[in-house]
Amino acid sequence: MDEKKGCHTDGCLVSIIIPVFNEREYLEPCVRSVLNQTYQNIEVILVDDGSTDGTSHDCDEIKKVDKRIQVIHKKNEGLSAARLSGMEQAQGQWMMFVDDDDIVLCDAVESLLFFAANEKIDIIAGGRIDTKTPEKTVCTYCPKKGYDSMERNGPDICSLICTDAQQTVITPMWGKLYRTSFLKQANVTKFRDICPTIFFEDVLMTPLLYWQAKRIVIVKSPFYIHREVPTSISRSGKLSRFYYEQVDAGRILLKFYSRNHMENMYVYELGIYINSILRIYCLIGRGQDNQVEGCDWTKISWKIKNYFQIYRKQYWKYSVDRLPKKLCFLLFGAFPETWRRMARIYYRITKGGK
Repeated sequence: MDEKKGCHTDGCLVSIIIPVFNEREYLEPCVRSVLNQTYQNIEVILVDDGSTDGTSHDCDEIKKVDKRIQVIHKKNEGLSAARLSGMEQAQGQWMMFVDDDDIVLCDAVESLLFFAANEKIDIIAGGRIDTKTPEKTVCTYCPKKGYDSMERNGPDICSLICTDAQQTVITPMWGKLYRTSFLKQANVTKFRDICPTIFFEDVLMTPLLYWQAKRIVIVKSPFYIHREVPTSISRSGKLSRFYYEQVDAGRILLKFYSRNHMENMYVYELGIYINSILRIYCLIGRGQDNQVEGCDWTKISWKIKNYFQIYRKQYWKYSVDRLPKKLCFLLFGAFPETWRRMARIYYRITKGGK
């Protein structure tokens, strides 16, 4: 690789994994942004996760455009399993995940690789831009010396998540380069039996990966353009395994932070967890929303009430929520059904009757 372009990794291969599911409208712009990287020694792995809208055919057609593209067709198992399938196929020394409706700026790979010379570095994370129209973002090639960055050990970066109001330490799986040897040794399937849908998503995995990394570089300039889609799983408000599994995923993280004496992260996660499980409890019981394959919503309701009792004293002690909100949450512990009815009324009023 040309030294003046800032890559000191001898032209190493970078594997870019794109899980794909029913995104015909956005897939081609996404793949084009990857193929148009200023750093060309890449392989692109499209993992078709059982698409049903013709996207499977589109993947095969896109493959014909560039010999660097390969396609994996598999049954639908969710984003985590799709990422894992791509990771198992990857041959590059470095790996990047890209969602099928997002785009990456033209110099993303080259710019992040600039920091890869240190063999102790396991993760290189770039900044992000959230927008409803990623296509309008223009790639402007910049000298690498102008990028603001910081390098720290993994646990230190993990500890910064709770203070990251500006999203400098981005937590999604995408927008980063991972050293392949690190990622394949990180036991990313450890919690697959407990959280089969989200075991390899940021809601659970990013803090655990940060903790395990020897060194991490955070590049504060944005290279990844994330499309904000109101109907996405995390924004729709419709119950799914994605939500149900957070009941267990949150406990995994709380135990992890407690075991490693990360009090700030524990308090941060505790607030997120209580808000999350009560939101899920509020949604449970709305007819068709209970019908999630493989989920026993009665059992999940019991879990939520039980876990709330386990953590309620700590929530009262540590939470920075205002007193009215704390009292509202404590009402849940005593009268969960009354709380749910009140929460639904509040939700309908604040959402304009929807």
